[in-house]
Amino acid sequence: MPRRRMVQMVFVALTIVVGTSVADVGMAHHTAQAQPGTACAALASDERPLLQEITDLSAPEAPGALTLCLLDVPAEAVQQAVILGVDSPELFRSAKAAAIDRLAVAGVDLCRVAVWEGRGARVLPLTLEDQLDLPVTCPPRLIAADSGALEWLQPVMDSVARLRDLTSAQLGWQPNRALTVRVFTDIDAAIPAFQRYVGTAVRGETPEHIAQTTRSGFTWHVINTTEPGWGTVMLINLTRPADRTLAVIARQVAVDYTGFALSGIGGTATSSPQWYRQGFDDVQAERNAGSALGSLSLATQQARAGTAAPLRELSRIEDWTAHRLADGDASVQARCQAAVLYLIEHYGVDATLQLLRDNRGGDFDRFADLLKTLTGMDIDAFNAAVDTWLQSAPATLTARGAAVHLDVLVSPGMTLGEATVTFDRAISCGGGRMVVAGTKVTVPITLNSDGSFTATGLIGNATVTIEGRLTGGAVTGSVRFLNPATGCDTGALTLA
Repeated sequence: MPRRRMVQMVFVALTIVVGTSVADVGMAHHTAQAQPGTACAALASDERPLLQEITDLSAPEAPGALTLCLLDVPAEAVQQAVILGVDSPELFRSAKAAAIDRLAVAGVDLCRVAVWEGRGARVLPLTLEDQLDLPVTCPPRLIAADSGALEWLQPVMDSVARLRDLTSAQLGWQPNRALTVRVFTDIDAAIPAFQRYVGTAVRGETPEHIAQTTRSGFTWHVINTTEPGWGTVMLINLTRPADRTLAVIARQVAVDYTGFALSGIGGTATSSPQWYRQGFDDVQAERNAGSALGSLSLATQQARAGTAAPLRELSRIEDWTAHRLADGDASVQARCQAAVLYLIEHYGVDATLQLLRDNRGGDFDRFADLLKTLTGMDIDAFNAAVDTWLQSAPATLTARGAAVHLDVLVSPGMTLGEATVTFDRAISCGGGRMVVAGTKVTVPITLNSDGSFTATGLIGNATVTIEGRLTGGAVTGSVRFLNPATGCDTGALTLA
């Protein structure tokens, strides 16, 4: 097989699409559309018009010329590529490489091709890597799903760009798949859209539960390669007015983009257990979001009460979904996150992520073998070890100031934890402004060898910076609230 020519592309500004119109992001060049009666025309419809047909596509393993059909999916602002005449995954991959070269020469924006399909005499066992991956780095495309979302596209764009850069530096991964980011502010538009996207992509979800979680502000990263496939989509949920802040946008983007990155690193969304992927997703998202949900505290309470769902029952997505419906999202999220935090504390972030890399193209059994190689434990022993670890966590430590207090929960190994800042009474921050009583934010922390830690949390459009130290079973430090837009600044508030 000849060496595949890699088409190089650098990041450009994120594309903004208003509504579902794609007139401003069309292909650089169009070839003549296929005439009725051709092989590709049979695939086309009003919802998927045919853009281009290449009938002389050659691949080394092919007995003759293959046909490439490029279809538009305007409702999703993406395109689909279908290769006809392929009867094996190996031939599909060779033909896809040849098709990419042909489309690139023709000036087609490869990052708009969200899904690749192969059709022949039998159904091909293609992986998500086969169907989604591209030899280019793709900038996300942002869509305002309703008119109210237009004013929030720039903050979401800024947050996506920040997560893209952080993820690249932390995980060593560049986005090589098409990604559409849909931003919602209208609940009446969001619920049916979320039901369609999530209901298609997540087995076991119900329309009623999707509607409930959408009203609660849930966001999703979903993948669909079935017809009509949209590829990879992030659903940013700003339907609650209180959520239209930099803090919530950062959290939602961090969760969704991390899921996007992990599926890209792992090659597929299902080869690794759900507890691992969701747990790593949440840990990484909190690391970059500037806020946490208090999952370590909740997981510790569950372990001590014996109410946590076993990890074995959180592996397959349908079982994970069933526990979410029965136990609540926070409960399941806390358990998954605690399992990954255990791995990080004992083996480090790199070794924990390597499980995903090493299982690329694998399955649950292979992941179980990799986990046992790393930890020496099967899933049940590992589940018990996580319980024991959580049960041995030190008690929460509290430092108090005149108007604010800091609660710190650390892991048994004293390497990581979460810190919660609470303003107990209103406090002046200059210019006649006040930080209101009850203002609260939780952030993940990483402890240095001397017990010191620094963290910055986001709350609304402001930041809360924490500098602390754990020594002799006590915590000390300072807290500062700053809103650059309003000038509200408490300065450093000492805690002891």
